[in-house]
Amino acid sequence: LYGDKWQYWKQELLDFGFSLQDPIQDLLIVESWED
Repeated sequence: LYGDKWQYWKQELLDFGFSLQDPIQDLLIVESWED
């Protein structure tokens, strides 16, 4: 669907140090703080 754009953004995210697990952990922590 996204083709080359997805490949580009995925590489950008990987280069930035993005992982699939860490952002989810961070979101859960932030939500717990709001309570």
